[in-house]
Amino acid sequence: MTIIKDYFKFVDGSEEKYNNLVKNYEFTDDLPKGKMFVKLNPNITTERREFISNGIRSYFRDDTTILLDL
Repeated sequence: MTIIKDYFKFVDGSEEKYNNLVKNYEFTDDLPKGKMFVKLNPNITTERREFISNGIRSYFRDDTTILLDL
């Protein structure tokens, strides 16, 4: 977040634009999250893939977050 705050100091109007851009995002560790992509080894087993997916799901905080396994 320090880099962003420094940017706000030097670029007029940037903080307002940033706040409008991220107003609907959920924040974790001061960083907005909208999507997360995880690329797994194509040779991974089904069991390992499910283990990783369930580990990621354990961080979901509500029913509106979904995980797509493609």
